Amino acid sequence: MGALIGALPIEGGTIEYKGTPPHSMTRHDIAMTVAVVAQADEAGLPLPVRNSVALGRLPFRRGYAAIESAEDARRVEEALQTTNLTHKKACLTTELSDGERQPVAITRALAQDTDFLLLDEPGNTSI
Repeated sequence: MGALIGALPIEGGTIEYKGTPPHSMTRHDIAMTVAVVAQADEAGLPLPVRNSVALGRLPFRRGYAAIESAEDARRVEEALQTTNLTHKKACLTTELSDGERQPVAITRALAQDTDFLLLDEPGNTSI
């Protein structure tokens, strides 16, 4: 998985996203191109589910802009609806079970709205 996002060297073969190898891309370019869902999503900070999903939109913000754009809000709401998590958006991520946090991570990746979505152990999800 690390080689797919340019974090680890490639031992053989090639990896390219639309003709560009990840090791030659900036972290920002990778975040704009590839969304990654890890095998287990740690509870981390006690954020409402909606705010956790909105973190997927950070690559699209200019500089240190803290204000969510209308497009960001639309993408977040669309992702929450797609994964049927609208009813959980006010719940804190730290109060969710491991099985409930995984769909939140997938929803965050969908809100990121990239061309490529990488899922580690996708069979372990309930979506």
